Amino acid sequence: MINFGIVGLGRIGKVHLSNLQSYCPQAKVIAASPVKPKHKVLLEEYGIVHHCETFEEMMEVPNLDAVVIASPTAYHYDHILQAAKAGKHIFCEKPIDL
Repeated sequence: MINFGIVGLGRIGKVHLSNLQSYCPQAKVIAASPVKPKHKVLLEEYGIVHHCETFEEMMEVPNLDAVVIASPTAYHYDHILQAAKAGKHIFCEKPIDL
């Protein structure tokens, strides 16, 4: 089982979340960031147990193997660097950076 975190719960983040849960039986999304009150129902629906306010907090989640970066493009570079430094596998929505 590969434990994923997802950063960015906008339109494309929801697409990636749905695809991971629906089509990847060896993947489990266990963490999401940033979590706002409007995301609580979505996270409960998908069984995501770690609701992180920041990306840094999500990088500290135990047993997190990989991260899906679906945040706004301006944040991709920083999120990639932080995830790499934390030893996580990285899946980044395009473009990587501008």
